[in-house]
Amino acid sequence: MIPNQSSNNNGCTDNMSSNCVVWQGPDLTCIEVCNGDTVSNVVASMAEKLCEVIENSGGGIDITTVNQKCLIADYGTAATIQELFNNIIDKLCNCCAISQTPTDPCSCVIEIPDCLRKAARDYANNGTSPISFALNNDPSLGPGRGYAHFLALQICENISAISLMQLQVNNLEQRVTFIEDNCCSPSSAPSSTTDKVVASNSTGNNSPVTFATAIGALDDKVGSIDNTVGTAQQINTAVAYTPALSQKDRLSGSGTMAATRGWITTPKNMAQSFQNLWITMNDTRNAVENLNETVAKPTCADITFDVVATTQKGPTGNVTGLIFDFQGTSIPKAFSECNSRGTKLTVTDSSLNTVSFYVDVEYYQNNTPYILATSSMGNLDLASNYSVRIDFCASDGNTTCQEIQNITIENELGCPTLTIGTVTADSIPFTVSNINLPVNKGHIVNVELLNKAGSLQDSRSFTFQGRDITGTFTNLVPNTQYQVKNTLTQDGKVGTTDCPVQLVSTSTPVCSTVLYTPASSEWRTSRSDLVTGGNVVELASYNSGVSQTKWEVGFDSSYNPIVVMASATGITGWNHSGKFINDELTTEPLQITGLTGSPVSPAGITRSNLESGWKYMGTITDPNSQLYYVYAAVDTNNKSIKQVVFACNCSGIYLDTTQPVYYSRTSATTDITLNVIGYTAGSEEHTWAITTQPAHGTLAYKAGSPTNSSATYVYTQNGDFMTSDSFVITLSNACGTTIGTKYVQILPSQRIRYTSTDVIVFFDTNAMTTANAADIKKSFNAIRSGFSGATKPNFYYVAVNGTESGDYLKHVKGCVEHVGAFNSAGSYGAALSYPTSGTWYTDIMSNGATLPSYWTTTGAEFPPNVHIISFVGQVNANGTYGKASLPGTPGWGTPSEPTTNSGSGTAQYQEDYDAIVDITSSAAPTSAWGIACQAQTSFPWVSGSIPFTVSQVVVTLLNDIAGTTASVALQAFAALQGENLLSTQEYYGAALGLERYRNHGAIGTGLDLTAYLLSGVASVNIPYSVTTNGAGNTMVGLKDVSPSNYFNAVHAYIENGTDLDLSTNPMITTYFRGMFGLLSSGSTGEPSSAGGQRMGSTATYAVQISGSTDADKILSACTQAKTASNCINIYNSTGTQFDTTVRAYTTLSGLVNEQSEYELENGKFYALCPGGTGVNVARYSTTSPHWNTVSTCP
Repeated sequence: MIPNQSSNNNGCTDNMSSNCVVWQGPDLTCIEVCNGDTVSNVVASMAEKLCEVIENSGGGIDITTVNQKCLIADYGTAATIQELFNNIIDKLCNCCAISQTPTDPCSCVIEIPDCLRKAARDYANNGTSPISFALNNDPSLGPGRGYAHFLALQICENISAISLMQLQVNNLEQRVTFIEDNCCSPSSAPSSTTDKVVASNSTGNNSPVTFATAIGALDDKVGSIDNTVGTAQQINTAVAYTPALSQKDRLSGSGTMAATRGWITTPKNMAQSFQNLWITMNDTRNAVENLNETVAKPTCADITFDVVATTQKGPTGNVTGLIFDFQGTSIPKAFSECNSRGTKLTVTDSSLNTVSFYVDVEYYQNNTPYILATSSMGNLDLASNYSVRIDFCASDGNTTCQEIQNITIENELGCPTLTIGTVTADSIPFTVSNINLPVNKGHIVNVELLNKAGSLQDSRSFTFQGRDITGTFTNLVPNTQYQVKNTLTQDGKVGTTDCPVQLVSTSTPVCSTVLYTPASSEWRTSRSDLVTGGNVVELASYNSGVSQTKWEVGFDSSYNPIVVMASATGITGWNHSGKFINDELTTEPLQITGLTGSPVSPAGITRSNLESGWKYMGTITDPNSQLYYVYAAVDTNNKSIKQVVFACNCSGIYLDTTQPVYYSRTSATTDITLNVIGYTAGSEEHTWAITTQPAHGTLAYKAGSPTNSSATYVYTQNGDFMTSDSFVITLSNACGTTIGTKYVQILPSQRIRYTSTDVIVFFDTNAMTTANAADIKKSFNAIRSGFSGATKPNFYYVAVNGTESGDYLKHVKGCVEHVGAFNSAGSYGAALSYPTSGTWYTDIMSNGATLPSYWTTTGAEFPPNVHIISFVGQVNANGTYGKASLPGTPGWGTPSEPTTNSGSGTAQYQEDYDAIVDITSSAAPTSAWGIACQAQTSFPWVSGSIPFTVSQVVVTLLNDIAGTTASVALQAFAALQGENLLSTQEYYGAALGLERYRNHGAIGTGLDLTAYLLSGVASVNIPYSVTTNGAGNTMVGLKDVSPSNYFNAVHAYIENGTDLDLSTNPMITTYFRGMFGLLSSGSTGEPSSAGGQRMGSTATYAVQISGSTDADKILSACTQAKTASNCINIYNSTGTQFDTTVRAYTTLSGLVNEQSEYELENGKFYALCPGGTGVNVARYSTTSPHWNTVSTCP
């Protein structure tokens, strides 16, 4: 069978193949079916049998055993009942036809086959076993009866049997179908793991349990019974050993054992055998007792006198009587007690009160103990111990046996009820009630407190006055297990009644979040105040050179949290552990649920106290397993810890980035990691969410992020040119705290493009100290030295002085003016000046050695790219771009921005902006400065080209929030952005200030330019969108002037006073490397290519100057090559001489920046210097192939 595939499933939800259903009925040998066969086999066997019956024409009779005798010779052996009948009829007919004397065919006698003999006997019903019948009217059977009738009845019975079998088959098929549809379908079969049944005998309870549990319990029970009683086979084997005792005489009494009541003559199971065993045992015991009494003739030595006496007490412990147990006494039946009243007992209490009475010991030696009730105890003290005299005596008429025994009954006083009240962390109250003691008898109730090991810690004693007793044990250790019990004593009496012990644990104290200061009593000065073995966390240490001090937190002997500020040894310098809750705001207050006064500011800390403020120090657990979260206010200025908070919850969490500012290149990705400051070790998951998306990029989690302690986002810059960007992340922890008001700041960056790039750092000497410049120079040189490549870009340092030292665009102009023998814009004048003596010149510029080499080398050419870092601190007093300070009322006047000289005098912002356009536009210059530059004879900047590409980072060392440096930040960001106000993400991503000057709103005021730059706050747009005076350019933000040729970014977060030396302030490395678009560490992004190569490595070439034929031109070039001053460098991308596949240029900048103005002249021959016979010469073509007519000089 296969599962039902028809559309009618008969209500089945999951039809099952009959091959999966097993026949569990009896073996059916007649159809060859066995228990365990599948229903498919069962039905098939029955069907085969049925088919066989049908094929035999419904007779169902196996005639193979019929002796066909004479029929065989004439007709052969009949195979079926029909053939047999036909043969018989034919035979009869033939016999009748042959016979001369007609014979009644019905009188023919037919032998009965063996298989029908039993049926024939039943048919005859006359006590005979016939072997044959006449065909009809058999004389022994009567009219109408004979072989034919008998055979007809057998056929009918077979037909009935077949019909019954058919019904059974049909029924079986129905049952199989039912089983398939209902019992064994996976969807309807009872589940061993979910369906339940009550199995109280197996499981021991009346609750429903699963089938699996019930079967398991049943198996356990059966196994236990087998192990205890024996298996059925073992029991049957044991029963078989039963001796034949039924006809044996009894050992005691008369008659046989079979006559004994209850005796089972033939035991068939263990119970019946066991019953006989007890009857036999009892018969044997009675016989032995009789034998002992009649034969042994006991003497006094055979008598045992014994008694055990105790008090009988009621539910509350009060005495209700005395118990005398005589079961240890043995008085043979030949003896009886001397006194007919029994044995005399005399009981005396401690006050010598006496009671005497008699006990029938002969009776009680074989029965339950004798009890002397209190009603019969007279004046005996119920709280006393008792002495008892027992006068034992027994006699057999001839011999008298006597023994006096004296025993003591210890009357333990009845234990009262000890009730424990509401337990606290340090106290256990108690009440003693139900005290069943006589009043004024000197009884003392003691309540004892013991530790877990059983040592006495405290006790209370009360003389009982007839009322309940109350008290309290105090000053206990929290979360500690104690034992409490009653003891009862009596004045003048020896002995103590110990009552049951109760185990009681003090509770864990309610945790309170606390703040300690040096004035707190919990602020200790000796480590001896710390509990032995308790946890300790070090906060800070300091060696002043005179003394050494260490700050630690731990617990005192009462497990209260304490701070220990104590002398120590082995300390070097000032050290403090933990993590600041805000690296950028030292005055950030600590906010914790349950902290009085929260949020709490760090005491005595100001914005100028760097490396100070609240720090999370970690967790500490007291001996009661109470977890505290520890915070400490660190004061680096005074080298001390000012406050410590022990918090009971983890609500004090904060977010911190791995660096204050991140840097992203256009279309690049940047990993940004936020760390949780606070408790993150719990199993509960923290929830991270982006609440403010960035404006110029997208965020995605980095693989494996986030975790409870950190989240790393991949910021992908979207390809536009931005001033800045930011986003906000929120975090919710298991304590219900949600934080996330901190903007993650992102500034644009650009990498050093080539190893041939000149990195030029400008210092505004009017705004910073040489010490700051020296630290910056040291740090930048260390960064360059750390580059992994063999060829590294050159770093140069230029100190700018004069009245325009803060005009940062003039730094770019100066890089154009200074080339080879040129140092100005000709008639226009120089854009900048630098010292030629003094500390700036000697120490910072190394006596001029740090000037870019192309500035000072005769015949030098422009590098392909310059990367400028401009440190400036003013745009007014020694600058022309902006204000001396921020006005009280925000505005863009005084001076009016963007500034201009209106056609005369020193160039201001508009004029310098025009110069930047000329430098980066690849068009003929329109500014007076650009025109003047190119007007100089042999000036290497050709009209219509760019001298190089430029990356510039403007850095202001902030020193105020409304003064000179604040004005620099305002002007630089306004110039960078252009007309449109900054979005929220752009403004808060600008990173205005770091630790002392960043604006944190209500919790820390700082540099606030929202009224000038922030959309929705500023009243007017940024004015850097004018038509410039002079050149008439439409001004845009510097980020949009020529993004492919000029990059500008503003870094206004480094503050005056920040440690600029990377050897002592590792974070400064991150800032400075960020100015080059590099990660804080690693070699990723370092320049590796010069951008192009000199053709022929170090070779130089001369160009023809005359000639009409190729031979003349070659000769001209070769002649020119003999004079060194005529020789020039030629550059291509491969370095291969006369490479026909690539263009060639006269400058590396022209090659790298693909400036056609510097490509070799089309059709001209170029010969290898220094010329001479056999020197290579070839003609250049501006179309591919770029070299042809390769030859040698004649």
